[in-house]
Amino acid sequence: MDAIKILDENGLILPDYIDSNLNSIKEFSSDKEKSISQKRVLIVLDALGSDLLNRVLEKNAGLKTAIGKMEIKTTKTIFPSLTPVVLTSFDSGMTVSEHAVVGDSMPVKEFNTIVNTMAYAPASDPSSKLDETKMSYVFQEPKLINDVAKNNKMVVLIPENLKRSAYCSATFSKQTIIPYIYFEDMIAKVGKTMKEGSYEFVYVYVEAIDKLLHAYSPDSYEAEILVQSLISLISNNIFPIAKETGYKVLITSDHGHMTLRSEDIIAVESNDKISEFLTMPPWGSYRYYFLDVIEGKEDKFEQFFEATYGKKALLFKSDDLIKSGIFGGTKVKKGFEYRFGNYTMIGIGRNFFYYLYPGKKKWWANSSYSQSGVHGGMSEAEMYVPVIKF
Repeated sequence: MDAIKILDENGLILPDYIDSNLNSIKEFSSDKEKSISQKRVLIVLDALGSDLLNRVLEKNAGLKTAIGKMEIKTTKTIFPSLTPVVLTSFDSGMTVSEHAVVGDSMPVKEFNTIVNTMAYAPASDPSSKLDETKMSYVFQEPKLINDVAKNNKMVVLIPENLKRSAYCSATFSKQTIIPYIYFEDMIAKVGKTMKEGSYEFVYVYVEAIDKLLHAYSPDSYEAEILVQSLISLISNNIFPIAKETGYKVLITSDHGHMTLRSEDIIAVESNDKISEFLTMPPWGSYRYYFLDVIEGKEDKFEQFFEATYGKKALLFKSDDLIKSGIFGGTKVKKGFEYRFGNYTMIGIGRNFFYYLYPGKKKWWANSSYSQSGVHGGMSEAEMYVPVIKF
């Protein structure tokens, strides 16, 4: 049975690279949009899933009426539905099969280790930073961003705390950056930038929703209040100025969130039997993992996996998943095939797999833990995101 059919039969949401957030951004950023408006604002609200946005709008009639004047649709994100993966696609215009950034963690052969892509450190020891001058080994050139900047005066607004992050250093090194601290600060800076008209393309990244959802979950009251506040600020402050100054606005997200509880978490310890089949620890993220199985042990590994995890995750040969097109192409960029391993496991239902490097603790076993938000997988909550045009 082919991979697409198996994924579909298990209720997983397949990416659609034609009707996607990535394609919406590519079209908005292209020269074709200049016939509509020379001036554009792109806002990426990290972790704003369609289900959360719709819930907030249903509970707030005034906000629903205000934002209902905009063009709003639900679309799909790409897989894996993970921030470093999707943002790399947004900024490069490439699919995962082209840029090969496959997770929060992934092997980088030039460093001979599994790298934490956001911390730019070994995955086993995030406190030990790598040399940031070698970031090109991890992240591809941000071609889409650079192409936009060639044809437009461009500015990037990012949170102050991310200004010197490895990802931002790699991606926005050639761009003008305006850092901001709070929502209101960001709203004011975007409004001021539009009024001054100094930049034709304004790119805004907002991480606050993602941070809060990881702490409280998308089902929380805190999540609703935050999203309500941010959408209200944008509707009341950015849209009127955009109309006045002739800017077109596109708002979208990189992924949604699902709620995680302790009973959903499966610990995978470094001395578990699965390690007997692997050349290195699994990588990717907690809702899916790439695995490099020792040559000659494939059959026994598949039997072990089915007996141990078969009701909690689907197992595929990575080549079959690549050929299915779920990474955006049927082939991976030459030289980067190793980042996809030879097997891929994808969690079904709410299952979340946490690989415990030596010394790591089961944080969910703490009595204070209730629930949190997670993403990376292929559930409806993770895959469906809004696209709002003004």
